[in-house]
Amino acid sequence: MSGSRAQHLQRRSGIFHLRIRVPADIQTLVGLTEVRRSLHTYELSRARILAAVCAARVFEVFAMVRVKELSKDQVRGLICSLFEVMKREVEGAAGHRLSDWERNEQLYCSSEVSTAVLTQRMMGVYDREVKLTATRALSPSKLRMSDLAETTRDDLMDGAARALIERERLYQLRLSDRIAPFVPNDPIFAEPAVAAPPSAVEVLGPTLGEAVDTYLSTKQRSWTHKTHVIRCRYLGYLRQHFGDERLLASIVAADVRGYRDAIARLRKNSGKAVRQTFAEKQTTSATHRIGDSTVALIFVPTQAFFRWCLSEQGYIESNPAENIRVQVAKRPKGKVSRRPFTADELIQLFTAPVFTGCLSTKRRFMAGSALIRDAYYWVPILGYYTGARLGEIIQLHLADVDGVDGISFLKITEEGGEGNQPDAKHVKSEAGVRRIPLHPDLIAMGFLQFVEKRRRLQRKGAKRLFPEVKFGADGQASTVFSKWFGRLMSKAGLHDAALVFHSFRHNAEDAFRDALQPQYVIDRIIGHSDGATSAMYGEGASLATLNAAVEAMHLKVRLPVNVGKVEA
Repeated sequence: MSGSRAQHLQRRSGIFHLRIRVPADIQTLVGLTEVRRSLHTYELSRARILAAVCAARVFEVFAMVRVKELSKDQVRGLICSLFEVMKREVEGAAGHRLSDWERNEQLYCSSEVSTAVLTQRMMGVYDREVKLTATRALSPSKLRMSDLAETTRDDLMDGAARALIERERLYQLRLSDRIAPFVPNDPIFAEPAVAAPPSAVEVLGPTLGEAVDTYLSTKQRSWTHKTHVIRCRYLGYLRQHFGDERLLASIVAADVRGYRDAIARLRKNSGKAVRQTFAEKQTTSATHRIGDSTVALIFVPTQAFFRWCLSEQGYIESNPAENIRVQVAKRPKGKVSRRPFTADELIQLFTAPVFTGCLSTKRRFMAGSALIRDAYYWVPILGYYTGARLGEIIQLHLADVDGVDGISFLKITEEGGEGNQPDAKHVKSEAGVRRIPLHPDLIAMGFLQFVEKRRRLQRKGAKRLFPEVKFGADGQASTVFSKWFGRLMSKAGLHDAALVFHSFRHNAEDAFRDALQPQYVIDRIIGHSDGATSAMYGEGASLATLNAAVEAMHLKVRLPVNVGKVEA
């Protein structure tokens, strides 16, 4: 018991947790082999009291699951528990400012919903929304509607309809008054003591916050630092929207749709407002919201999280995000998001002061007599001649510039840079692990001499070839350099959004194709996989073959640029 003899207690990192094994005969129904829940206390005396109370509730739930039936009190408890969740959802969305027209429209729609549900209650025939609400209320018990007696199902449906009517009353109140206290008309929700029984159910399964914490800590070992930071941020939105204490099993498809729609209301550049909550980052102005593709980017981690909860952990019986999609507008035919540089654009870029002479390290965009051959000089040139990704070039170690049989090359690999250390390396895929021969122009320009000088001057234990490029907030040096390259493009007069560092890869592909090189050789140098089974056999094209392909590249411009003598 980790220092405690109290029953059902476990201490982890000083905090006491409730831990109860689920009886074998109901493990399938419950969906868990044991119940774990933080008691949020470091005090043994308080933990013993909480454990005794919670354990009694858990065993009450076990008994309820065995009989596959609910008492009247338990039905009331489930409905009241769900209504409390509904109240939090309405209150959380109450901060949005609406015009008079929008408010009147919302009041009308809410009144229509209330009238429709009230009519269904009177007739005893319910639509899909009421049935989904009843299922949502029942989900913490791990029972299905088909497990219940007909009278119990009717009670649950009636309670769900009453909860929906009270929710609409609260919503209508908040449209006109954001702070006035809300007093339910329905007596089932007017007595706080009635809501106590659901707490016996709530201890089953993890809360959303606990599940997200487990997911992030489990996946951190297989993610890059950048991926982990991004997932923490986006799943943080999910936690703020539902609340950390929300029972994971109580989240249904309708809830996830609501969260997706909340993401779509985020303001542009809201990621920079680090002190604002998820709700505060939303806006009612459609023109100031993020685009569909950004909505999809933020929503994808949520889909991955729920898939993990279902398939790897068994926390939930069905995936509420499985059929929820973000509709992204199709790109017009012929319009590309990335394109290669033209010959004139390459001349315009590589005749900038950074490559021909600048004033100083702090004033690289101003013409001068200083030719500073460091990362900011070599990285764009390497990108152009090798077609390597920016992240692959920035993370190079000194040992990654090597040579065999007179052929100098770059090694794109994760060797020597595992983990999350400052000199860590990451390759996008297995096909990305490769050797890229250096073009004769790079050697003629003095790249190998630059590397040798860095080796002589390196500090003890230093590995990186370009240590002057610092790491960004996401832990990636490529992020910092990408922003600098964007400024370089602007200073050079290249403002087309389709021109980025990745455009060099497009140029390299074209240069190989124009030289009539086989696609399997091009893929080997660029780091692509054609997906064919044959690619898994042998070692692939030899270094000599790759070197011959690099030497034959049909480049639009040869460096250093000699304006007026551009190679066709």
